[in-house]
Amino acid sequence: MLKTAVFDRDNAVSGLNMGVNEINESEISARWNRRFLYLFWFCIGLYLVLAFIGGLMTPSQTRADLLVHTMVYPGFILLPVVIVLQAVSMRFPQKIPLFLFVATYLSVYVIANALYQLMSPVVILVLPIMFSSIYLSKKMMTAATGISLLELIVLYLHVYRPQHTMTSTDLLVMVGFLLAASGVGISIVARSQELRRALLRNIEAKQELMLENVLMQRMSKLDPLTGLYNRSAFEDHMRRVMDLCNQHDMPLHLAVIDVDNFKGINDTFGHDVGDQVLKELAKYMLNSLPEAFFLARYGGEEFVVVAQEVSAGEFRERMEDLRRYVSSVLHAGQSITISIGVHSHSRGETADKFFKLADQGLYWSKQHGKNRIGFSEFLGEANPRKEASLLQDAT
Repeated sequence: MLKTAVFDRDNAVSGLNMGVNEINESEISARWNRRFLYLFWFCIGLYLVLAFIGGLMTPSQTRADLLVHTMVYPGFILLPVVIVLQAVSMRFPQKIPLFLFVATYLSVYVIANALYQLMSPVVILVLPIMFSSIYLSKKMMTAATGISLLELIVLYLHVYRPQHTMTSTDLLVMVGFLLAASGVGISIVARSQELRRALLRNIEAKQELMLENVLMQRMSKLDPLTGLYNRSAFEDHMRRVMDLCNQHDMPLHLAVIDVDNFKGINDTFGHDVGDQVLKELAKYMLNSLPEAFFLARYGGEEFVVVAQEVSAGEFRERMEDLRRYVSSVLHAGQSITISIGVHSHSRGETADKFFKLADQGLYWSKQHGKNRIGFSEFLGEANPRKEASLLQDAT
């Protein structure tokens, strides 16, 4: 349980940015890399299966030659490519896009040589361009387009033109097709980047709104002068701890603290000095009392301290040490004393009665000389012997 609610806006912003709305780009990229890797395996396997089926459907006289040319020969190259791709991808997972592009272009060249009578293999050259759009990278897409056009020209000069299976017109059509695919891909990337920026702006706006709500909620619980919890926060805290103590019979103690003759300080030295006295007193209590104590400014020159899971004697000792220290030093250049009312919870007490008994202890100390602790055990007439006994028990 904190003694006060110190709130750091920068830490809050950092916490929100690291929350559930944070976009983990590296994780997303890794997921898509694996998907493309699996897709590449599937495409190679599908080609070999279709080549085998196509070979079986041909006449028996040419079947063996066709299977060797379209399946066995490419398989001897494509299967090692798949194995090497898997190995290097496991070793360098961040380089999977590069390895996939190289493997795709090599596979297209191998398949085009095997199916030189068909122009369909060159259509596969559009895949790297489409893959690039997933990564939302215009540079990657431009590079993929350039390499695809270069391989198309190489295939035309080395495979299709010698076999007379692609004319110059076909080449121009394929060039136009790849350029069109690249244009569409670049448009997709540009639109995706616009949507991403809009999404990030929306997330930032929501985070800012969340931050403002948290700030307002925290500030509504703080005393602006001392930085301690305010009366509203104290009352909320009391409702919670009273329920726990009544259910589980846990120890609970309350001290109500009041600065003696505070009105005289304001009247004589001004409210600025009075405010400084309160701030220095609050700062000392924050630094000297245990972290588990709940500390709040109840109103005016009055403070409250709530403690759990400590003995009544230890709590009273803490309050007596506080009283003695305050009276022994100057605060904002002024000598002050405090009166304290203390009460320890009894099972079945309501929050109102609990506070009333501590407040009556404060009233007792005010009526019997101030600068002392009033215990609920000796409300009524002054009883110095009993007071001394209680303080002795505390020490």
